[in-house]
Amino acid sequence: MIDKPNYTQFIFSQPGVAVSFCEDSESKKYNDKIYKEIKSTIVPRPYSYQNILKYLYSNFDCEEVTVYDSQYTIFKENLRLELSREIVDFSPIFLDKELYSKLHKLQGDKKVYVHLEKNTCLFDTNLHFLNEKLSMLRWVNQEDYDNDSVILKELIHLIKNPVRTKIQSRNK
Repeated sequence: MIDKPNYTQFIFSQPGVAVSFCEDSESKKYNDKIYKEIKSTIVPRPYSYQNILKYLYSNFDCEEVTVYDSQYTIFKENLRLELSREIVDFSPIFLDKELYSKLHKLQGDKKVYVHLEKNTCLFDTNLHFLNEKLSMLRWVNQEDYDNDSVILKELIHLIKNPVRTKIQSRNK
């Protein structure tokens, strides 16, 4: 493991938002090395939306729901933009769960939602920690691995910066 350089600076593009950046080549080399080290430990596997559904149903009282055409269209368009290609075989599942947590009610959320596309295992949710957990469950397939896709980069980021939020199971 190499020592991390101390050349990170912060800029504030908006009040309260700090963006770190490194202008030197040492930091770029460090980040590239870490990326390659983590990538070399990842074994691609086919996507399985069943693993994600199994996790959701075993940890949450959620149910499949019907959504408005506009929600369907927005979800499909977001996936197309993320993948940078048309989605030919679009097969989504939309899940909702009523919120009982005071924290989420304070944030103005009344429901947790998960929109999951079966073929690509891409998803959208309004809970950050759930997004991280589902990304780890989804993993990465061979095509995404070979092409250094956004999905692979997100997975490497999560491995490098592990999730610190624990999900409380309904069974506990």
